[in-house]
Amino acid sequence: MLANWPILVAASLAVALPLMAEAGRFVRRRQRAHDGELEKDDAGGFGSSALALLGLLIAFTFSMASERFETRRQLVVAEANAISTAYLRSQLFDEPFKSRLGAAYADYVRARPAFVAAGVDKARLDASDAQLAGLQAHIWAETGAAIRTPTGQPLTVSVLIATNEMFDLAASQRAALDARVPFGVRLALMVFALVTAGIVGWTLEGKWPRRPLAPMALFLMVACAIGLIADLDQPRGGLITVPQAPMEAVARQVLADQAAQAHPAPEAPAAALPERSGQASR
Repeated sequence: MLANWPILVAASLAVALPLMAEAGRFVRRRQRAHDGELEKDDAGGFGSSALALLGLLIAFTFSMASERFETRRQLVVAEANAISTAYLRSQLFDEPFKSRLGAAYADYVRARPAFVAAGVDKARLDASDAQLAGLQAHIWAETGAAIRTPTGQPLTVSVLIATNEMFDLAASQRAALDARVPFGVRLALMVFALVTAGIVGWTLEGKWPRRPLAPMALFLMVACAIGLIADLDQPRGGLITVPQAPMEAVARQVLADQAAQAHPAPEAPAAALPERSGQASR
């Protein structure tokens, strides 16, 4: 249902807008029958003003939705870079802290896909947050123990900054999930679109039967534009999703490095030196 929400919005508006235009035509016919012929200039001004106002509102709402989408995309890249940096710096510690932190980071990158898979399900998001908090506490404890050693003290500042940034970006990603276009703005956009369709139908009352293609194309474009806004505003699912490739690449890097440390490749035997010929070359 969540993935199909933008399509449902666009399809509903594609049906509702022509119906509102028909309602506007009906009102115009009743008004004409009651008051007689109206001046020709009255109708065109209303339609143009309504379409201009709707266009401004669509542009404003689209800007808000695209800004939030770009923020979510940048946070994925920033968190992936922070995890990679924190992991590489943790591998500068001596044993056993290097291995213990490496295993902790491997568990961390395995757990992050659960946050994406949770969608907007509150129960699953709460479970993912609880799991992430436990892993962060474990990494912080292991890091604190490592920097207290004589060889770990020179790494204190660089490691703590990278680890703290990794935790902060995970919290920022969670906050960005709830940052959507305000409901009042989305509702106003829907109402403006419906009212504008009614005004367009009112202004084209006499021309609609002869030239229906242009207003129908206009309504379809408005419906698609609002559906695109709904898709961009979706935190999860929909046709346009935030790419998770940077996080997946970091997870592969960490897990591959840990697998290589756990099962190091055997050293290749040294190549045999060629036997010297008894006769010196001339």
